Amino acid sequence: MKKEKYMLCPVCNVDLVMSDRSGVEIDYC
Repeated sequence: MKKEKYMLCPVCNVDLVMSDRSGVEIDYC
């Protein structure tokens, strides 16, 4: 489940994983 491909926030990829559930991975950063 590594979506860091389209992720523009590799620094907070850990937080993105948790935010990904809510669908605010990009908005979170």
